[in-house]
Amino acid sequence: MHHRYYIAIVLISIASFLVLFIFFAATFLPDANRKTPKSDNPKESRQVGTYGAGLNLKSEISSPQVNFTDPARGKKDAPNTLVVYGDFLCHYTKSAVAILKKLTDDHPGRIKVVWKDFPVHSGNPFDTLASQAAHCAKEQGEFWPYHDLIFENQNQISPSFLLALADKVGLDKGKFLNCLQTEKTKPKVTSNLNETRALGLDGTPTLFLNGTRYDGKISYENLEMMMK
Repeated sequence: MHHRYYIAIVLISIASFLVLFIFFAATFLPDANRKTPKSDNPKESRQVGTYGAGLNLKSEISSPQVNFTDPARGKKDAPNTLVVYGDFLCHYTKSAVAILKKLTDDHPGRIKVVWKDFPVHSGNPFDTLASQAAHCAKEQGEFWPYHDLIFENQNQISPSFLLALADKVGLDKGKFLNCLQTEKTKPKVTSNLNETRALGLDGTPTLFLNGTRYDGKISYENLEMMMK
């Protein structure tokens, strides 16, 4: 009797997960079929993604626009602010992020790293979804743990895996799923894309240290030497 009861519980759990997965995938998988708009500018056609089309390019800016909605790692009033425009599924961004994390760990109080989404470089259909998912994690105060897990598992990213990461971080899965389904964080990601276009950025990662674009080799030593 007990044996049958446990089997029934297991089967119900599996069925519930499958229903959740199918609903989740049906909501987001169509994004994979969207095509990148073409442009006469080779840089622009390589970079403009699903949410990059039709952005207003008239208001050009010269430095990042950082505010309280941007995820930041490090002391709030640190003398150095490093803004990274990155793609969660870009291997070069992954390498840079590891260097930046070591900088904040080795120099607590001296540097603050701010994340800005630029999910149009890797060509993976789920790069924008990964950005939205990370901001959904931020809604529950867990942006950086979720951010780190995406990069650690970069080659496995899919809608179901992003949901599994939410569970691993300890998020309320219902709230997380609702955040994704309603595209609650899409405006933030779109805003970041508008900013990259206004700045004229054409690749990831792109770094700004204390408001100035850093075009040198992204290495721990170089960045450490340039800090105040």
